[in-house]
Amino acid sequence: MVNSQTPVAQAPQLPRYSQNDDEIDLRALVANVLGARKLIGGVTAAAFALGCFYAWVATPIYQVDASVQVEDSKGSALGGAVKDLEGLFDTKSQATTEIELLRSRMVLGRTVDMLGLDIVAEPEYFPLIGRAVARRHQGLQPANAWLGLGGWAWGGESLKVTRLLVPEAWEGKALTVIAQAGGRYDVLDPRGELLGRGRVGEEFLPVSGQGQVGLFVQALVAKPGVHFTLVKRPRLSTISSVQQQFSASEKGKQSGIIQLTLKGPNAAQAVRTLNTIANQYVRQNVERKSAEAEQTLKYLDQQLPETKQQLEAAEVRFNEYRSRNGTVDVTKESELLLQQSVAAETGLVELQQKRKELLGRFTAEHPSVKALDAQIGAIQAQRSKFAGEVDGLPKTQQEVLRLTRDLQVNQEIYTGLLNNAQQLKVVRGGTVGNVRVIDYAEKPLKPVEPKRSMIVALSLVLGVLLGIVLSALKQALRRGIKEAREIESKLGLSVFATIPQSAMQDQLERSRSRSDGKVYLLAHHDEQDTAIESLRSLRTTLHFASLDARNNVLLIAGPAPGVGKSFVSANLAAVLNKGGERVLLIDADLRRGHLNEYFGRPRGTGLSDYIAGKATVDAVIQSTGLTDFDFIATGSIPPNPSELLLHPNFERLLLDMSSRYDRVIVDAPPVMAVTDAAIIGRHVGTVLMTVRYAQTPLAELEGASRRLQQAGVTVNGVLLNGIDTFAGYGYGYGYQYTYAYRSKNSD
Repeated sequence: MVNSQTPVAQAPQLPRYSQNDDEIDLRALVANVLGARKLIGGVTAAAFALGCFYAWVATPIYQVDASVQVEDSKGSALGGAVKDLEGLFDTKSQATTEIELLRSRMVLGRTVDMLGLDIVAEPEYFPLIGRAVARRHQGLQPANAWLGLGGWAWGGESLKVTRLLVPEAWEGKALTVIAQAGGRYDVLDPRGELLGRGRVGEEFLPVSGQGQVGLFVQALVAKPGVHFTLVKRPRLSTISSVQQQFSASEKGKQSGIIQLTLKGPNAAQAVRTLNTIANQYVRQNVERKSAEAEQTLKYLDQQLPETKQQLEAAEVRFNEYRSRNGTVDVTKESELLLQQSVAAETGLVELQQKRKELLGRFTAEHPSVKALDAQIGAIQAQRSKFAGEVDGLPKTQQEVLRLTRDLQVNQEIYTGLLNNAQQLKVVRGGTVGNVRVIDYAEKPLKPVEPKRSMIVALSLVLGVLLGIVLSALKQALRRGIKEAREIESKLGLSVFATIPQSAMQDQLERSRSRSDGKVYLLAHHDEQDTAIESLRSLRTTLHFASLDARNNVLLIAGPAPGVGKSFVSANLAAVLNKGGERVLLIDADLRRGHLNEYFGRPRGTGLSDYIAGKATVDAVIQSTGLTDFDFIATGSIPPNPSELLLHPNFERLLLDMSSRYDRVIVDAPPVMAVTDAAIIGRHVGTVLMTVRYAQTPLAELEGASRRLQQAGVTVNGVLLNGIDTFAGYGYGYGYQYTYAYRSKNSD
């Protein structure tokens, strides 16, 4: 045996590792994805579950459609030629104007007012799932509350409000209606205070001081206690909402057929709304066509009473004159003059009435008004001429002619006005617009949104993509060693073994107890495990590597916690023991060592107690239950582990055990966390550094090896632990240098 005080030869210098030497390997990228299958699978499963849940709870959207036809207005004889020429140019279609009319507030506002769309009354559903559950209710009566959650609607509830009057400040704010027994209900204001109580079919009377509130509930179907939300939406915002759901487009170029489409969560209401829009559009078109007749008729309705009064006054004057003077003979010349005078007077009155009508639409400078003025001037000249001829007659005939003329003129004017009024009424009533509804909306069989199968499929695809992105991000943030050649080519260290990850070991870790007396070694439970096979190969490699070693003491170290050095130490000891060697396993991690758990034993009296002189060698050596396989636990956790390991008793123990056993394996604390491994390494013959596959960075291994070199300890080889056998090249879990006393580590 070589004494530990013998000078140790200077270890060869390690080549420095540079992270700029990284190369992109497509095979490694694919392997990394396969290695992250659990992460990708978990993310995919979560995304798929969310997609299925959304597809189940999403409110279905129905689409209804109708179509109207816009016919060309009759034009002049040149209309056909002009229409042919329009095809040669990109002219504006007449349907474009009609589409804007369809979307106007004039049409949609009438629809909102007629259907009461500004009144929103709907039940309050349980969050997230309540609406979906209620939507699937099939019974005729309201559903019973789930799990006793009263107050929520679970299906079959309805509230129909035909009139709602609230103060302007409450528009857009929610009132609450609570169903009560016997057709009664309570109304709460937006602050949740009781506004009053009412009954279905009766006018709601609020409490004193709320006279601006009016409510009429026509129907209420719900179990007592169910809450409804009642909102009076501003008219303009309601129209805007309908405009967003409504669309109109021309089918084909200049076809004159306009397709109307409306989307909404309530199919029946969507049908009523779209059909009302179509009817209101046709109505405004007819009203627009009959507007001129309506305006003329309005004027005639004003003139008829005045003309009738003038006619009655003329009759009274004529009858009074005849009663005073009797019958007066009129010559043929006077009769002809009377006819001409009556015709001129009648024509003058008609032209003056027409001029007054035109002035309601045009100014006095309009050509039509000026033309009438010229005609009126000509008739007035004739009238003056006839008046001069009448003045030449005897006075009795003059008076008779004047009275007879006034009577006949008023009779003809009144009769003409009556005829015109009747004709305009017929015109107004029989006016047909140039648009008509071709197809009315009908209730659709199934919704157009959401597309549940597409959502589920898309969630599955997005889940896979998100999992891959997260795995790539995780890989980018945690760059660990994935190939043995990285260590050998860049650091010049030999890799003695690559140890696969074991599923059986994961199970043993979960069931491992502190003091149940059972052995939790993988080598004991499954000798054929691939990880154990790798340790057998390590046993052979270690045999030849230790030929020149100064003693048979093997140190298993690691750069950081969580690399699996305790697993390697315990199972390598078991493999060496099964190969016929007498093995002693020492837990020298006096801070957080837990090798005793692999054998179901408590810490008891151990290494720290022996070094401190509180126990003998035989008292600290425990049997594992296996032949020629013993171990020494950490013992009591000391406050100064590093100083304790510098005590001569520790060196004396290693010398003594080296002579009593074929192989002594020491499990040391992490190199980068504390200096204990460097202290222990000066007393051993072989040092192996354990690193975690895809977790330990190459720079970390370099730093740990360099720290041991600075202490005069040579790293003989590296163990690459935890390889993902499924992917060949896997993906790791990260690292940290912290080494706390409290929490338990997985190494």
